[in-house]
Amino acid sequence: MQTEKGHNLILLLVYIKHVIFQLTFFYFPIYLNDNGFSGFQIGILMSIFSITGLIILFPAGILNDRFLSRSLLFISFLIGALCYFGILVSNIFIVMAIIFFFLGVNNNLSTTSFNSLIYKTINNSKAKALGNLTFARSLGSASGLLISSIILLKLGFNLLFVIAALLSIILALFCLNLPKTKTKFVSILQYKTNFLRKEVIFFAIIMFLNAIHWGAEHTVYSLFLKNNLNLGWLGMGIYMSIPIIILAITAKKIGIKLSKKKDFNSILTFGLLFSGTGHILMSITPLAISFSFRILH
Repeated sequence: MQTEKGHNLILLLVYIKHVIFQLTFFYFPIYLNDNGFSGFQIGILMSIFSITGLIILFPAGILNDRFLSRSLLFISFLIGALCYFGILVSNIFIVMAIIFFFLGVNNNLSTTSFNSLIYKTINNSKAKALGNLTFARSLGSASGLLISSIILLKLGFNLLFVIAALLSIILALFCLNLPKTKTKFVSILQYKTNFLRKEVIFFAIIMFLNAIHWGAEHTVYSLFLKNNLNLGWLGMGIYMSIPIIILAITAKKIGIKLSKKKDFNSILTFGLLFSGTGHILMSITPLAISFSFRILH
């Protein structure tokens, strides 16, 4: 069973994982644009990253059933480190396409492995544990955005990629200290049977529709903040990080609430309504209005 020490280590490494991810990912479109990539090419690279998530999702789940999650995390972060070093070597489009593919492998394999680790080692309320997980993710993302803004303000992208690579190697080594998880062989037919349940398909459709906006955000949102709202590095970091910190606190509180009262449908419905409304209206260019609806989103 999961000890308090093991639980805290998992959440700490989830936090660091998202710090590393947001050190670079949100500002990738600006980096690519500054290095001569067209809007079409930036969209292709971001699509490769996202499509890789779909491709790797089910294999990652199967691998976590059959192998230790901590071993898969070790591999995924070494892949990430190689990708960040690779960006320093070449800006050729085809090379970047390969790098973004493997960044997608790194991100989705590590996310799935952490999810599996939490699920397999949990010994209390699942809602509370998932609230803590989302809290760690969101706080890591906010921290990464702020840290990267400060680094870019003073030192530029190259150092940012070096830091991300070195942190990925360190994180890979720490992952070897994570709790061992039980492994088992599950047939492909069993996965198919589980996925084809009506409630699973319905929930997957909701999540698919909710995730569509991520493609737009990944591709153009940093450019929107720079070009339309005229924000500098620090301004972009603050604009993005404060709403995510609010999200982190909200997720933790909702996790506690759901552990006491199972009111999933109402929270999901209102959450999607607020998110969608905020996403539409945060594109309004006056900074105060855009920022307010970013918080709502």
